[in-house]
Amino acid sequence: MLDNNRAGALHVYHACAAVLEQEFGAEPDPTTRQLYEQISETRSGQPLAFVPAPASGPSLSLVGRHQEWGQLQEAWQTAQNDPPYFVCIGGEAGIGKTRLAEELLAWAGKLNISTAAAQCYAGAGGLAYEPVATWLRAQAIGPGLDGLDDVWFHELTRLLPERAAERPHLPAPGPIDQAWQRQRMFDAFVRTICRGQALILLLDDLQWIDRETLHWLSYLSQQELDAPLLVVCGLRTDQIGPDHPARTFLRQLERLNRLTSI
Repeated sequence: MLDNNRAGALHVYHACAAVLEQEFGAEPDPTTRQLYEQISETRSGQPLAFVPAPASGPSLSLVGRHQEWGQLQEAWQTAQNDPPYFVCIGGEAGIGKTRLAEELLAWAGKLNISTAAAQCYAGAGGLAYEPVATWLRAQAIGPGLDGLDDVWFHELTRLLPERAAERPHLPAPGPIDQAWQRQRMFDAFVRTICRGQALILLLDDLQWIDRETLHWLSYLSQQELDAPLLVVCGLRTDQIGPDHPARTFLRQLERLNRLTSI
């Protein structure tokens, strides 16, 4: 709409800069200022050559949230050096927690970092391991099941019964009665989800997490992994008390030095 319209482009810049200053106390980013300077120096009638935005930064939807974006970037650096690492984005509903996390996944996608997203749902504690099953079905993770040994594939069919037909020689998994059986299942989740690729997992609405998934995340937090893993959780802090299991889990992560809270 503003192609070759120098005056119109400059007017839009000043209007947007004013909104940024009034609403967010922020200035246009360096790329936008560079474009403004370029347009200002262009003689009337010359074509305007636009400078593309860098692929590695956040989108304009995160204007005013540079501090939080920086915290996410630092968390990813930590996850690369000492995985796994966790981030909890907390606050009331509607403040942009999910948008911030989704922006991180979009950024990761541009850098060919694998991502998978899941959500917890309100109800009687949610379905057992529902977020884990969602991650296991994700495009970034699901295809990796093909190369698993039978012992681990067998465990995963507890959550993914539709995959059982791929190996008809395996029996149906039995009930879990002993602690070692649950640990073997947890190991199968870790081996599949954390199979040597850099990965960012999103888990939204942590306040509604089921007990079983929380137990597995606790188990995961104590593992030594050979590839970067960052787990980003969204939490409505106004809906849970100090004794909620999610808060107990976050305190555990803090003791392990594996948590950034935003």
